[in-house]
Amino acid sequence: MDTSVLPAITMAGQALTGGSWVDPSPAPNADATYARAFKVPVPAGTKLGSTLPASVSGAVNYAGRALEPAWTGDVTVAPRAAQIVLDYAHTVTHVVGTTRDVAIQVLDAGGKPLEGASVTATASNAKLATVVGDVQRTDQAGRTTASVQALLPGSSKLTIAVAGTSLARTVDLVATLEANRTTRPTATFASTTVKPTDTPQAS
Repeated sequence: MDTSVLPAITMAGQALTGGSWVDPSPAPNADATYARAFKVPVPAGTKLGSTLPASVSGAVNYAGRALEPAWTGDVTVAPRAAQIVLDYAHTVTHVVGTTRDVAIQVLDAGGKPLEGASVTATASNAKLATVVGDVQRTDQAGRTTASVQALLPGSSKLTIAVAGTSLARTVDLVATLEANRTTRPTATFASTTVKPTDTPQAS
């Protein structure tokens, strides 16, 4: 289909305007993906989950030939991903040679969990860190997990994105040679060194 041409969309008896071609979006219940998707606003007042009759006409293939007859069928109004929530606000810190799970939740525009969202996770520097395996689609709670393995010490970025949308979130990845531990204070009285767990003895 020639994506330079905007087809005419009618939904629930209303002619819709403002449509546009967008990046590829995975088919909700199939393994195949579309090369491009045509996004249109739904009629005002339409509720999520509603099924509406629709038709598409005026589409043209890459040879400039009209695709006829017009497509007609029912479409279901689905929620869109609007927010990515992680269990790390800004920085994921872990030790070289270990793998850390990053919990992910995808929410829709109403703040409700979005089930079935296809999520990707990418480390900016493959020499320092890598994402192990594929990230599964979100469950009924809108949750999934990305497993990140630290390879070498250093700082990089981890980007979590929802496929087929522009929604993404990036946090810092920091890999260290050993776990970061807070240095516990000590104090010296005369010749006696007192640690936090010690009981001072007179010298």
